[in-house]
Amino acid sequence: IQAGEIQAGEIQAGEIQAGEIQAGEIEAGEIQAGEIEAGEMIAGEMMAGNSPVQSVCDLYCELYLQNCSAQASAKWGDDETVRSEQCQVACGNLPEGEQGDETGERAYCALNYISQYESLGERACLIAGLNQERPCFNYDAEFAEQGMYSQVLGLGEIARIRFTLSEEKTVRLSVTDDDYCLISDFRFELYSMSDLLNPERIVRVDDYDTENLDYCPVWLGELAAGVYELEIGTYQDQGAEDAFSFELSQPVALELNQECTDDFERPLAACSQGQCINSYCTTILGEGDECEYEEGAHDEDPSNGRGSLCAEDLFCYGTSAQDEGQCTVFPVQANDLCHPHLSRCPNQSSCLFDGLDFRCQSGQCGDGFLNDNEFCDDGNIDTGDGCNANCEFERRRSIAESADSIEVFGVLGASSSTWARPGEFCQELVPQSDQYFYDSRVLVNETDSDQTLTIHAFWEGIDGFLHVYQGDLDAGEINLGEPTIACLSGNDDALAGSSQSIIYNVDVASGDTLTVVTSTYECCYVDPVFSANYQLNVISHGCGDDLVQIGEECDDGNIIDGDRCSSICTNEPYCGDGILAEDEACDDGNNVDNDGCSTLCEIEELQGILVEVPNPGVTVDPNGAIIEGSPSWQRPGSGANPCSVGSGELYAFQYYTLTNNTGFDQILDFNLIPESEFEDFYFHIFSHPFNPTDNQSICLNGADGGGVRFVDDRLENYALAAGERVSLIVSAYDPIDSPFAYPGSFQFLITSQIPLLADACNLISPEQVTRVEGESFDAVTRIRAAGISDQSPTADEGVFVNIGYGPVDSDPNTDANLALNEQQWAWFNAEANFDWNDEGGDWVGYDEYQASITADQEGNWEIAARVSLQGQAWLYCDLGPMEAYQSSEAGQLTTLAFTEPKLLINEIDYDQEGGDFFEFIEIYNPGPAQIDLNTLVLSLFDGDTNSEYYRLNLSADRILAAGEYFLVGNVLVTDFLPAGTRYQSFNEASLIDNGGIIPDAIRIETHEGQILDSLSYEGGGAFIEGYTETNGVVTGDEPNQAPLGSLSRCPNGNDTQDNLNDFALSLQSTPGIANECP
Repeated sequence: IQAGEIQAGEIQAGEIQAGEIQAGEIEAGEIQAGEIEAGEMIAGEMMAGNSPVQSVCDLYCELYLQNCSAQASAKWGDDETVRSEQCQVACGNLPEGEQGDETGERAYCALNYISQYESLGERACLIAGLNQERPCFNYDAEFAEQGMYSQVLGLGEIARIRFTLSEEKTVRLSVTDDDYCLISDFRFELYSMSDLLNPERIVRVDDYDTENLDYCPVWLGELAAGVYELEIGTYQDQGAEDAFSFELSQPVALELNQECTDDFERPLAACSQGQCINSYCTTILGEGDECEYEEGAHDEDPSNGRGSLCAEDLFCYGTSAQDEGQCTVFPVQANDLCHPHLSRCPNQSSCLFDGLDFRCQSGQCGDGFLNDNEFCDDGNIDTGDGCNANCEFERRRSIAESADSIEVFGVLGASSSTWARPGEFCQELVPQSDQYFYDSRVLVNETDSDQTLTIHAFWEGIDGFLHVYQGDLDAGEINLGEPTIACLSGNDDALAGSSQSIIYNVDVASGDTLTVVTSTYECCYVDPVFSANYQLNVISHGCGDDLVQIGEECDDGNIIDGDRCSSICTNEPYCGDGILAEDEACDDGNNVDNDGCSTLCEIEELQGILVEVPNPGVTVDPNGAIIEGSPSWQRPGSGANPCSVGSGELYAFQYYTLTNNTGFDQILDFNLIPESEFEDFYFHIFSHPFNPTDNQSICLNGADGGGVRFVDDRLENYALAAGERVSLIVSAYDPIDSPFAYPGSFQFLITSQIPLLADACNLISPEQVTRVEGESFDAVTRIRAAGISDQSPTADEGVFVNIGYGPVDSDPNTDANLALNEQQWAWFNAEANFDWNDEGGDWVGYDEYQASITADQEGNWEIAARVSLQGQAWLYCDLGPMEAYQSSEAGQLTTLAFTEPKLLINEIDYDQEGGDFFEFIEIYNPGPAQIDLNTLVLSLFDGDTNSEYYRLNLSADRILAAGEYFLVGNVLVTDFLPAGTRYQSFNEASLIDNGGIIPDAIRIETHEGQILDSLSYEGGGAFIEGYTETNGVVTGDEPNQAPLGSLSRCPNGNDTQDNLNDFALSLQSTPGIANECP
């Protein structure tokens, strides 16, 4: 089709076919602009497994074509044919497969031509894919501001991530895997894409070392707003796939003194103040600024506080033990301030205290201060101590006497000689290199005996190597040009770490000489003037050198008796040596507690893991494991006779204490199951308490799998009485060199067998009862067990019956299977009712049992009964006819909270016209709680005889609710009380004394004598001990004063604890209702 033509059936520009959507319209179910469907990602987030984002070629293609077309037009003008021919020629030169689709082909052709003839720029070709170092690619992830991404890299693969920042930010880029990059060696490069044709590489994070580990790469820095590209790769030598995780974040700035690097000295976040120095955010102080140090400059080394640090050319100076000093310039000439530990004085001067300050003064070798021209200064000018009279390290040293040591010092640096060192076993090193710097020291045995040496080297900031030669290098006895000859031994750092090397058991005869050669690799130190100190500790072996040599039983570093190792290096008895001494109660050969013999060799009671016997039909699993460090013992036998004498070998063990708290004898099955085919266990049952060392524990039984691994250890039908406690010991072979040492974990299944059940039981009473906390009630149940219960009043042998209560809508059977401290039902023992006999009745084959139940928990509860035969499984029952417990058929108990009872004598009418036939005493409960009147007594007191003349126990089972009245009165009063009023009657007339010159009184008290209320009346208001509240009532209930009235509390129910203030004479008595006060 020619340009501009449209084939038949095509749509003209701007036309819309039938059924298409007009611009701006949205079909039903489509998403409005800005909405995100459920499960979609918010911008900036990246989900694992997402398809790749737009490719680099797609992003930049339009820009390239514009540039390429402009350059082509400048070359050939507007002649499209010529330009096309030239492009085709250029494209024809491309390798097969690089031409891509139509858009890519045009880009490749144009850029290929331009890069060859017009020099548009190498970067354009790189991005477009003409240079295979940077082919066209798809981004693996794209973020806005922050995000995380994970991927697996194969051999030679690179992950590319693009992110955009809307403003300048501090960002943290990190790459990690599951093991701190200890296997994989990752690196990444960060580019700014502000110039699409010439991206700027900002940083490459890598240690450029594919052999050694560099942990996981992290970069922290400021980035301007813009678009960035990250390339992540890994070094691989076997084509393995490496999984990594990448995170882009903006960490919160740290405050002073906060840690700014992790354990691998990688940045965590930027410091809001100061700089990250020595892993902490630190303020850099200038000259004259106050600085902190721990002690005065002339005492010990001062240490700058973490929050601040003097600049690099300054030190913190002070002269007294204060908290602050000043940042001071390091000394450059005589008389400058200095510090004897932190600064060197120039021109052979020393840092000396002049009485006021430390200053650089004329010094000399041997003054103990290190000057610029001194390698060492030990405070003397003696020879043979490592630092000679010229303050130089001595090359020749005499070794120490037996059990003593010497220290030898030296320096390795760029000015040291080089050699081709041998390997660790004095063999020729492959590949061979002569680029190792070395230094040497000569050791002479001037003692009177042969010696065996250990030579321990410490390197200061370098990776060193150590070799020992027979002979004197300085005397020409050794030729380092032939490094394998006369070489005795060598060591890199495999035994002691990267900063140490060590060689053991170097023999040197009396009078002989050794040469020690220290070296380091030249390539690792790019500084042409590098220098590093090293130190040699040369130990001459003998008793007391802390190393056990041939002929010694022990060596604890001294020659003192009484510390387990004698002065001649023989073993001395001690607690834990396995040998029972006279002053030891036990000795099990270790220093471990909780294994029967303490670390003081005293018998101890073991604290086993507590396990409770389950209810019948239930299995518990107190699983466990034998691990390194478990206590050990000499277990008894195994197989057919588990309690026979054992082999005497040590076995590690786990200890359990098994207790039968079910209330009945139980029959148990044990099953010990190892969790691996390489595990072999034993278990034994011992009396309690268990102690493997005192021979007092009795072996009761045991089991093992017959010595075959991964075979269950079973023991069945073991009887454990109610309340009995035994010890369960699970063992495994203990020696560390055994292939089955510490075999690991196991299951330990303990099952209670299901016993016989009773045939039936029924709760008879109560159906419903209310009690105050602490009160009791009687409950009755009837049970049937074939061949045992006989419808008679005699006790049934082997039958256990309980009646109890528990939470509403709970199952007592389920509750019984819980641990004791979790059970909510309370059970009470029921005894046979010897007064019951239903012979010929409906309860054929049943016996009756009754229990006294104490309601000691406030709330609403269900009442149930249960029966067990021979102390085995329980059968639960309720009031209904069904043989299974149902909550809807249970008895009901309401337990009220106990409160101190409060009752008031509210009204009394003791005197009427003529005979006193209408006497009464009204008692009122002001609340807040109801009160059981059954616990109370009404006492009447006669003042003339000074004695109680009437005592009435208030009626049983009478609960008086708050706000209710209770009447004690003549039948002529109680017969006509308002409906529902509670009362207690008497028939006598004139029962209540009328008072007189001497007052009479009444009071309410508990059976224990606690007074709840009292009232005295008439007699001039005189006080009666125990019957008067503060003041007695003066006015009496005289008929001539109030023929129809009474002595009443006014207002009704008011109580100020003063009879005179609380009572008044009313005009009308009101028994059972509120008082009518005048």
